Amino acid sequence: MAEVPDILRRICEQRRRRVPPGHGGAAARGPTAARLPADAPGRRFLDEIAARRGGAVIAEIKMGSPKLGDLRGRFDPVARAAAYADAGAACLSVVVEPDHFHGGYDLLAECAAASGLPAVAKDFVVSDVQLAWARDAGACAVLLIAALHDAAELHRLAGLARGLGLVPLIETHDGADFEKLAPPATHAQAAAAGSRDRPGDGMGQRPAPLATRVQPAATGAPARAAGAPVAAPNTVNTAAPMAPTAQARAAGPARQHPVSVGGDEPPEWELVGINNRDLRTFEVDLERSADLVGRLPTSALKVAESGIRSGADVARLREAGFDAFLIGERLVLSGDPAAALAELLGETALQTGDA
Repeated sequence: MAEVPDILRRICEQRRRRVPPGHGGAAARGPTAARLPADAPGRRFLDEIAARRGGAVIAEIKMGSPKLGDLRGRFDPVARAAAYADAGAACLSVVVEPDHFHGGYDLLAECAAASGLPAVAKDFVVSDVQLAWARDAGACAVLLIAALHDAAELHRLAGLARGLGLVPLIETHDGADFEKLAPPATHAQAAAAGSRDRPGDGMGQRPAPLATRVQPAATGAPARAAGAPVAAPNTVNTAAPMAPTAQARAAGPARQHPVSVGGDEPPEWELVGINNRDLRTFEVDLERSADLVGRLPTSALKVAESGIRSGADVARLREAGFDAFLIGERLVLSGDPAAALAELLGETALQTGDA
């Protein structure tokens, strides 16, 4: 596996301390699924993007970052999530990592309930239990950063997420991440070939993934870790969503997600993103992402992430082939998020009903 950027390594090491071994209990164990069940909450996330394909904004709530510092107290995240919904966002993103981004799964639950939007939990996943926490907080999707895992672990976590009803949003950054999206049999064949090419010298062995799997405890419910839901691990958020916005009502019922896989074919990726920010330098390059989008799975809905600041950026990325745009800093720092979202949507807002 390619070297993981230092910032990701530090965050994951801290996250692992917050989610100690055995913390999962029964909530972390569940069936895996190659395909998202038809009645899964994750379908709602996919349907909202598919209905506004090319003009879908995933509006983000984050209470800080290593770049921005601590934003707590500067705005009301729950009120802002509701404002995103009223302004026409398709979905919601909530950063739940507690130490560097000052989030939590309780924040996710409150923002999802207040907005009524299908939400993705953005965490640095180092344990299966974080997927269960996302489900119990009311998320419809969960972020999996490809750089943190080898191919086998990425596929395993995605299957577990689907089994919990969540659609995995796979975040990629470069060619090494794209290779991990190949069917598992491809990776097994490549590993076998590598072992044959380098017998006995250990060079053909795949390095252990950064976010190593944490084995859940057999029984018992542990104390809550930082960033975990306030509710008990098996308590599902039952807060009723707000009524749909006028724009959502005008658009009509959500369309069926167009991606389907039949028979015993390998699973397709439903939702894949490219982060426009280089995690080693933190520089943003939208053109690089525009050049790389053609390497994503053709069946997936494609998400552009980070560094999107204007309607022109959205238009450029839409033209390149992206279906949705995850936007955080531009909206979080805005004094008028509704106006900022309207500017970002720009001419794409006119196309959402016909996309």
